[in-house]
Amino acid sequence: MRKTIAFLGCALSLPWSVGAATGPATAPQPLVAAARVAKAEYCFAVSRSLRVERNPPPPLVLRVQLDVTYRNMAARPVILPWQYERTPYTSLMPGVMKAARENLGLFTPSLAMMMRLPANVNPANPADPQNDEFRVIPPGGVATLPIIDLVTVTIHKDGRQKVDIRGKTLYLRMKFSHRQLAPDLEAQLSDKWTRFGVPWTGDILTNTMMINVPASLAAADCVDTRNPNEGKDVDRSLKLQR
Repeated sequence: MRKTIAFLGCALSLPWSVGAATGPATAPQPLVAAARVAKAEYCFAVSRSLRVERNPPPPLVLRVQLDVTYRNMAARPVILPWQYERTPYTSLMPGVMKAARENLGLFTPSLAMMMRLPANVNPANPADPQNDEFRVIPPGGVATLPIIDLVTVTIHKDGRQKVDIRGKTLYLRMKFSHRQLAPDLEAQLSDKWTRFGVPWTGDILTNTMMINVPASLAAADCVDTRNPNEGKDVDRSLKLQR
């Protein structure tokens, strides 16, 4: 009988490169991200096919939830567009980590550049009334992102494309690319909101998190509404490192 078992990974700050994805060096970034594993659950990704008798044995997967906070290291408040796209970086060994595109669904749109101020944002004040478009982070202050569901990573799977990373260490890092502002809009907001802070947007990388996958474990079937095949692009990037 399958049993439910959950393992928590520890978050470590490791000075590893993420390849060319970070781009050239720019001005000092005002925000520093700290991430930790809030929950790591192993379960069987049972297929939703109607022909259950034809399904192969369900793969054992790892699903991770993250707590992420930003700290403002600058001398002035930062006005941050709050919407973002995320990119996971993965590796099975210390060194350069590879980016993987998440499979979040066929109808998941890309985040477009903000060309004009949304109707729910006060042109005179980015924080009053409160909205989901901007966050003002004071100097030395922190802002917490909503709980982050990381992509599903296959731990063990039989078949023609076998996967087995039981007993190995999985390294995870996230990049959050916050919504870009059109240059003219950014210039306008810099003038209008100067007493509230400085508009800033860009890519923010977290620390590297390390999860030791047990060599032997028990798990139940995955229970949620998400597609159990999510994260297959991450699985594919890890196969190249095994």
